[in-house]
Amino acid sequence: VGHKSKRIKVARDKFLGYTVPQRLVILLHEKGHVYDNPKNGKAITDESSADLAGLKTYLSEGYPRHDAKYVFAKVFYGAQTPLNLKRLEAIDEYITKFDKGEIKGSCKYQFPKA
Repeated sequence: VGHKSKRIKVARDKFLGYTVPQRLVILLHEKGHVYDNPKNGKAITDESSADLAGLKTYLSEGYPRHDAKYVFAKVFYGAQTPLNLKRLEAIDEYITKFDKGEIKGSCKYQFPKA
């Protein structure tokens, strides 16, 4: 994603191999870099923050969890760095918390009592 132009470019040959939900979570991740990260006080280059910002939108719309987990794992497969392994753990944990209603914005979220 272009940080100034905000244009997302994808590798067509790889993108065609993904399902529509998998493509969507990739695009939402990229959107996270230029729109959500700055709004949340994170660096535009922060990958983990972009992961979770994209996931929040994706999960809120009811898309399949397995597609999100699969596409991140597939993208990271060629780059199994300690950071990417940590990102996969964070993604899995975020999905679990979202489904339990522990993430603000999930349909089961209970607002704290004042």
